[in-house]
Amino acid sequence: MIEIKNINYSVNGHRILKDINLSVKEGECLCILGPNGAGKTTLFDILLGFIKPDSGSVSFGGKTFQEIKKTVGVVFDNTPIFYYAKVGEYLAYIARIYGVDIEVARALMKELGIDGLESSFLRALSQGEKKKIGLISALMHDPEILVLDEPTSNLDPFSREQLWNMIKRKRRTIIFTTHIWDEAQKHADRVAFISSGRILAIDTPASFLSKRYIKYKKKVILPPETDLPLKHVHFIETEDKIVVYLEDTNNFVKTLEKKLISFSVLPVSLEDVFLILDKEEKK
Repeated sequence: MIEIKNINYSVNGHRILKDINLSVKEGECLCILGPNGAGKTTLFDILLGFIKPDSGSVSFGGKTFQEIKKTVGVVFDNTPIFYYAKVGEYLAYIARIYGVDIEVARALMKELGIDGLESSFLRALSQGEKKKIGLISALMHDPEILVLDEPTSNLDPFSREQLWNMIKRKRRTIIFTTHIWDEAQKHADRVAFISSGRILAIDTPASFLSKRYIKYKKKVILPPETDLPLKHVHFIETEDKIVVYLEDTNNFVKTLEKKLISFSVLPVSLEDVFLILDKEEKK
């Protein structure tokens, strides 16, 4: 349904995206997962035709975005709304564009618990309320394809679950980005890790958490600059912590006991797999 081939993009000689190849099957939900600055939003801007890549192509079932845009719903990271309009006026305007009844939008507002905001000015809404309005705008014409850039940012866990229930009520082709690792694990059929503009790996969440990618099932989180007592443990150091991966946490923690300020013993996650793959890529 969505085919992204050999995309490269540079700004002032700096490569933002490097040989991006992705495909999304009909009815599949694909998550692009990576840190800030990895190239996720730039990739979506190319996908939607806002930016022209240096090379490569994007197609939607063999067509351009312009040819099929009426069948696509888009949620932007920063919702582009009219700040001096009221919520009801804005949604009525979007409904007219798509040729649907405003009552469709009102039903979605009621489901999300924001039907009391119809007379409120858009500029007065919280970031979470704006995100809900953006999702309603994307869903009211019942699209076949959804392109979602951080669709649940600024929302509490209950609201995130509400939105995902709404998004996945109908079988659609979905490509989305998120900073919420658990969200990707729960809702994506496949995950594509991206770092520094390059795809590190693409697989199912279950496969990423298997021993194919990480042989350790536990991790210990330590304060930065902790002097590790073992030379052969697998660890990754970030700005605010050291994450150590190992099988036997008990002996390791006992060895460090007198040096620790605090520690946590946790199961591995998609974030851990990303950190390991990213470290290997940058060696």
